[in-house]
Parts: sequence; C-alpha cells; structure tokens
Amino acid sequence: MTTNAHTPTPWEVGDLDHNGQRIVRGEHIEICTCWHHSVGSIEREMEANAAFIVRAVNSIDELAEALRRVAAWKDAVSMIAPELGGLLTAMYAADAALAKLEAA
Repeated sequence: MTTNAHTPTPWEVGDLDHNGQRIVRGEHIEICTCWHHSVGSIEREMEANAAFIVRAVNSIDELAEALRRVAAWKDAVSMIAPELGGLLTAMYAADAALAKLEAA
C-alpha cells in the first residue's frame, strides 16, 4: 500500500479567497479553505478553525517526539525511581510542545 506525504510544514493561515473564506496554505500551495456562511459568529469560528489547524499541524512533530521521550523513560522510572533527570527533560520538552499547540 502506497501512502502520499502531506504538504511539508510549516503551514500558515493565508489570506481570504474571493468568497471571503480563510485559506490554510503551505509554502507554495493552498491546503484547505475554512468556510463560513456570512454570519458573524460563524466567521469568527472559521478564523479560529484555520488558526487551530495551523497550530495543530505545525506542533504535531514536536508533540510526538515529546511523547516518545516520555514513553522511553516510563519503564526505567518505574524500576529506578531516583533516576529522574531524563524524565524531567522529557517533561520539559512535552511542556514546550504543548505551549506551542495552545498558543493563541
């Protein structure tokens, strides 16, 4: 089974298209368009959705790596409780990735 790679990151929130819909784009490509129906509250939600997509996509590699680092230490920490240096490093990496994901 062959899988295609996604558009390389980072992605960004682009301009509005000719219909007033927010574009999410990569460096040289439109990836998706977030729609609204000319209603103020839905338009704000459209903007929030575009920003959320971009934050999630641009954070996923760091989040996965942080989780890998935490997971790699779980067995060692369960056997040797005093050895916390690596666990703390992994926790700080997870914290930084989550901060990026949750940034406004």
